[in-house]
Amino acid sequence: MCTMMKSLILAILSLLLLTGCIASKTDSGLSIDPICKNYAAMTENDAAISTAVAVQSATPPLLEVDNVVFAQGAIGLSEPDLGLQGFEFTGAKLYASRAPGSAPGLSIGEVELTDPLGRRAGFLYRVEYTTNGDEIRLTGLRMEPVQCAAPRVDVAVVRAADLPKGRMTYTDMVRFLAANALTLSELTAAGSGQYAIIALGRDRVGPEATMTIAVSATATGAEGHDAGCGSSVLEGGWPVAVLVGTLSPASNDKLYAKVSFKSKPGFAMTKKIGVYQIAAFGN
Repeated sequence: MCTMMKSLILAILSLLLLTGCIASKTDSGLSIDPICKNYAAMTENDAAISTAVAVQSATPPLLEVDNVVFAQGAIGLSEPDLGLQGFEFTGAKLYASRAPGSAPGLSIGEVELTDPLGRRAGFLYRVEYTTNGDEIRLTGLRMEPVQCAAPRVDVAVVRAADLPKGRMTYTDMVRFLAANALTLSELTAAGSGQYAIIALGRDRVGPEATMTIAVSATATGAEGHDAGCGSSVLEGGWPVAVLVGTLSPASNDKLYAKVSFKSKPGFAMTKKIGVYQIAAFGN
């Protein structure tokens, strides 16, 4: 990548991280290719920094991780609940890098964490650092959660009578679906009745995000019946939507559940992120 392009990326990312507008780089409209697409391609310093940032993000604030030291005022962002829920460092990208010299070194990247349920959380970071022998000292650290603009979703159909009452955690919802979601053979034989279609996201989104389900006889387009669809964000990060209605899964008439996502209120674009057949499985 040419020096001019690197400088442009540095300027854009630095500005966005400083203003806090990079909480969702997809929503920002930017499309910046990383200079390193994975951890293995990074320099030793950048790899050590990404590891330290990932560990810090899921623990109480630390002063050092291996040979990386967090200076006062460069602690970043810590969410210990992620560690308690089993999130671990599973990936990293690097968008800009500069070795320390007359000016502090610079490392701008993204870390990904995944839990045993397949959920993903991520953080964008901007680090300024110095080195002394093997020690890497972070003198400046800004971190922002990544808010996914098109989360991965799992969709299931359950009998409406089985829906639980009260609030549920993400783990509660996964356990409920594992015990109550109708299998393909059960849906093929299921008669007419009240059913609930549930979409559960596996990527962290913003607190104002909404996910909706619409049912229609066509797989294309965004239209469909969605009256009464409920949307929520579990534990402040993972979207869920529930649509209850009368359904005949064993009928010969095809029906499709269309899952759409909107990252925030107002003029943000609504995106269709999945289409799932829910009736006439023999056709």
